[in-house]
Amino acid sequence: MMYGTIGENKYAIFREIISSVIHDLKNPLSAITLGLEFIEMSDKGKISQQAISGAITSAARIDQLLDALIGEHRSIGSHA
Repeated sequence: MMYGTIGENKYAIFREIISSVIHDLKNPLSAITLGLEFIEMSDKGKISQQAISGAITSAARIDQLLDALIGEHRSIGSHA
C-alpha cells in the first residue's frame, strides 16, 4: 500500500512539472511568433522574407509538438 501512495505522489509531481514546462515554453513561443509575424508584415524587404517565414514555420512546429505533449499529458492524466 505504501509503495502505491509513493508512486502516486511521484506521478502527480511529474504531471505538475510537465504542465509547468509546457506553460513556460508556450508563452514565449507565442510572443516570438507574433513578433515575427509583425516583422514579416511591416518589413519592406530589409530582412529576408525567407528567413522570417522559416522562423515562423519552426515556431509553429514547436507549438504543434507542445500541443501533442499536452494531449499525451492529458491522456495519461485521465488514466491516473
